[in-house]
Amino acid sequence: IKKTLNRELSDWESDRSGLEQKLQTWYDLSENIVEDAVLPFEGASFIHIPMTRIFLKIYNSIQNRSLLGTDNLWYAETDDKNTEQFVPMIERYFNYRARVDWNVYEILTDCFRSANRDSVCVAQFDYDLETDDKEDTILITNSQEFLDEFGDPEQSGLDEQEWGDYFSKSQTANEEEPLEIPVSYENIQYYGPRGSVIELIDFVLLPATARDISKTNCHGYGKRFKMRNAEIRKKADEGLFYYDQAKKLFSSKKSNYEPSKGDQMRMYSQGLAQTGENDEHELFEIVYWFDLEDNGQEVKLVFTYSKDKKALLAVRYHIYRTNNFVIFYIDKKTNEFIGHCLPDDLMDLNDGVDAIVNQRI
Repeated sequence: IKKTLNRELSDWESDRSGLEQKLQTWYDLSENIVEDAVLPFEGASFIHIPMTRIFLKIYNSIQNRSLLGTDNLWYAETDDKNTEQFVPMIERYFNYRARVDWNVYEILTDCFRSANRDSVCVAQFDYDLETDDKEDTILITNSQEFLDEFGDPEQSGLDEQEWGDYFSKSQTANEEEPLEIPVSYENIQYYGPRGSVIELIDFVLLPATARDISKTNCHGYGKRFKMRNAEIRKKADEGLFYYDQAKKLFSSKKSNYEPSKGDQMRMYSQGLAQTGENDEHELFEIVYWFDLEDNGQEVKLVFTYSKDKKALLAVRYHIYRTNNFVIFYIDKKTNEFIGHCLPDDLMDLNDGVDAIVNQRI
């Protein structure tokens, strides 16, 4: 598995070098980054008209108003007469959760923006349960309140001795002098489907020339992402990563990670640089059809891999019944993964307008 992933990812990085240059150009135009003019003489006038950025803002605004401006993101339909009466309730439920509890609206907005700029954007949706540890104090004013809150020792999570001590104290408690019982619990921060945006610069398609992410046309697909040492160790302790493989990464306090092309673009546009110690590692999460038994039968697996350390952190079956990677286009090309985008369509026009303005000056 390691040999296959290493070979596939090396080929992917090599085969898309031209695309990364294009993405750099499109990103610069969208962020209004242009080089100072040196011709026909040093210090010559070079006023850049942000036409590409203006068009992108207009498209983003129209898409958000048209597609996300109403309360209804989804419409439910059924051909089963027995469930027709429940359709409005189901529709209201999912639209409410998407608008209030889940990050669906936020993700769609980011996907529109990225697809307008890069021609294609990918959203990954996973089922997520995010919790954190909380500590609190419960005030008990009588023994009945104690029983209602803690029940018997088995239900309460307390040992019998501790439960008995608190129950005895609760019999003498009152509103003026309540019994204070410290408790700790897991607080649910997020529960349900959670989306994350994968920009084209970080989306992995194996091979890079594949037309789409179907099994017919590609070996696998996924994303490049970063993860801190502490998070890697936490996942290893929880059994989500193989401990011996994860140790190759978190055993050192700093990593050899260098910012990816996408990170470099983003930092440059904000006037930032990364000079201090860094404990982040570049990882790949790849959905791959793999012949485990060497019998011609491919299985859909999900790999988490560090190419730098050659560490296979996790292998699991793809558990979703449908594909959880969703592709957004602004203008798709037939039988091609990369489509048309606004910066590429406007580049010559923008150059022409800039030239006319600067010649007049």
